[in-house]
This record gives sequence, C-alpha cells and structure tokens, in this order.
Amino acid sequence: MCDAAVSRPNVLLIMADDLGYGDLGCFGNDTLKTPNIDQLAREGVKLTQQIAAASLCTPSRAAFLTGRYPIRSGMVSRHDPRVFARTGASGGLPVNETTFAKLLQQQGYTTGLIGKWHQGMNCESHNDHCHHPLNHGFDYFYGTPFTLVNECQANKDPEMNVQLQATYWFYTQMAALLVFSLVLGRTTGLFYVKWKIIAFTASCGILFFISWFANYGFVRYWNCIMLRDHIITQQPIKLENAASRILKESTSFIKRVIDGRNQIALLQGAVQHSEHEFMFHYCGSYLHAVRWYQKESGTVWKVHYTTPIFNPEGAGACYGKRMCPCSGEGVTHHDPPLLFDLSRDPSEAVPLSPDMEPLFHTVLKHIGRAVEEHRSSLTPVPQQLSSGNNMWKPWLQPCCGTFPFCWCDNEESDTHSYKVG
Repeated sequence: MCDAAVSRPNVLLIMADDLGYGDLGCFGNDTLKTPNIDQLAREGVKLTQQIAAASLCTPSRAAFLTGRYPIRSGMVSRHDPRVFARTGASGGLPVNETTFAKLLQQQGYTTGLIGKWHQGMNCESHNDHCHHPLNHGFDYFYGTPFTLVNECQANKDPEMNVQLQATYWFYTQMAALLVFSLVLGRTTGLFYVKWKIIAFTASCGILFFISWFANYGFVRYWNCIMLRDHIITQQPIKLENAASRILKESTSFIKRVIDGRNQIALLQGAVQHSEHEFMFHYCGSYLHAVRWYQKESGTVWKVHYTTPIFNPEGAGACYGKRMCPCSGEGVTHHDPPLLFDLSRDPSEAVPLSPDMEPLFHTVLKHIGRAVEEHRSSLTPVPQQLSSGNNMWKPWLQPCCGTFPFCWCDNEESDTHSYKVG
C-alpha cells in the first residue's frame, strides 16, 4: 500500500511557441545563450526523437492537451487556415475530449493555464464559453484565448491580405460615390433612376465596408484579448507589459485511443527510449510522414509520403505564403516514399534507395502496415476547423464594450472588470 501521507509532485509544463529544434544551446546553438534551459537539460532528460503532432498551434496544442493526434478530435482541416483564425468562430476542442488537466483535477490537483489557449471559445453565443479552458480541466486561466497576430501590435504591418483590404476599401468608395451621384441626379432631375437601384448599390457599398472593417479595422480590437477566467481584462492587449503580467500570474480514458505514452521512466532516466514505436506526422488531416523507432537495432527511420514544395527550393519553408500547403499543387507525392535514417542523417539530407539500404523495402512494408493499423483506429468526428466552424460569427465575438466597439483596459484597476457579454 502506498503511504497516503506522501506528497504528490507539482507538475509544471512550459510550452514555447514556434521554437526550432536547434534554437537552444543544449541542442547545439552557439549564437543564443540559454543557460537556464541548458541546465535543465543537463540535470534532467533531453529528448532527441520527438515531434509536435502538427506544425501549427491549434492542432498541436490539442494533441498536447489530450495525448491524441488532432485528427481524432477533429482539430484539423483539409484547407487553410489550419488554425482558428478569429475569436468569433464556433469551432474548438470538443468538450468530450479528456485533457491531462481533467485527469489531474480528478486526482485532487489544482490546475491553471497561463498564456495562450487557441482552442476556441464559444459555440452558440458570444459568452457561452463552451471551449474555454475552465471547461477542459483548468481551475484558473489568465491569457489570450486567441493568438498574437501582427495586428496586436499597433505599429506592425497586418497579417491580413493587404491587397484584399485595399480592394474592399476601393469598392466601398466607388459604391459610395455612385450612390451619391444617383441620389443627386434623381433629386435634381438630371436623370431618373429607380430607388430600388440606389438601395441595391448602397447595400453593396455597406457589404464592402463591412468586409473591409471586419478584415482590417477591428482585427486588433476583436482578436487581441486578455482574459482572467471568464472576464475580459484588456481589449486590445497592451503588449508592452504583457510578458511581465503573465509571469506575475504564473507565480501568484475508457475506450479512448491515447496516442501519447507514459514517459515517467524516460524522464526519470530509467530507460533511454520512450515506449513510442511509431510517430505519425500530419499536415492538417493529411498524413505526410511516419517515423519508426526500430528497437532491435536502435535505428530511427522516417518515411515521407508527401512533402511541401518549398520556395525557394531547399529552403525548408514556403516563403511568400502564410504556411506551406498540405495538399494540391503545392505538394509532391512520393511513390515510392522517401526513406531516411535519422540515426545517421538527422537533417534528412540524403534519401535512401534500395541500392544504398538493403532494408529499404522491408522498412517501407513494416511502416505501411503500421499506417494501415493507425488509419483503421480512426473514427469520423466533426471537423472543428471546417469552413463553417472557422468562419467569423458576430454573435460569438467576445466584447467588453458595446459591439462592435470592443475595447477596454481594466488591467490598471483591481476593483473593476467587465464580464464578457
């Protein structure tokens, strides 16, 4: 029997957004100094073969929270954007998903999330908060429900399509000028035009104006929000002291397929490798690659079925685009697949061939069977990042003022705060 008096360990998970494999000193970077993280690596365990379940924030965070590939929870999309692109969307991490925070709560832990959520907010109204962290096992939340886009910085160039914004604004001006001319001509008797035509033209102008304002004028006020639990404390965020405020806050499965594995023995240094044999690399809902740790030989194989067409070639990124595509003309399908030995070629510089690797066909066949088994375990789920769920819905927009004039700053006062709604 375990001694009930033995205290449970505290659990602290630190997530860095968009951290590259070689950005840390303990992984070979000699241009940036990360002494504290390097010390953690020296005194703890450094994992050298791991993946994020997706290359973008929304699906990868869903996997991190649940231990399941995001394709199982519907947190993927067949089309761009592959993340939640606005706070006023109805998609989000389904409430029936079990997060590690829920499991910790069941064990008597007090849980909190400080920082970025990006797993959705509302389902049917602007304040139902069905996807809120407090509905996913966290007792406390302080941070942004969305993410930090350029618009959150007043002097930053917007990430939205500048040309599209200019087009909306141009048509708005043209429609307004046309309506003015038609009204002037009708009222002065210069020419006759039906009021229905004038009303239709005015409606088009209003639609163009709304499209421009929704994609430009109010992006900062609608999406750059700070919450404390269910309360908006700042809209838009003031980034000048946001980091210090977040740091201050930081200090003050039955019948369910779990893709994660128990890493306790690995973290304690009792074993050198995790229990993972296969790791599946998804791009949205498309399986692009598979990694296999061959325990008998200690070899780590990686197979690429699909790769993005990088721009420029060999850059490892798609410059000129917001993100690399997952399908269509922007990718290359490989038949036979590309095979790499990550044990000897961690940068995946030289794909193997049957002439170079005697086990080429054996490895592909073994990984192929694993892919079939993995896909057979998938069940259809609603796609939370579908076009319908990811489109902006005004009635779901969090707002601490009178919509659409959503801005406030209650960070300077401990006695006043605005309830969302």
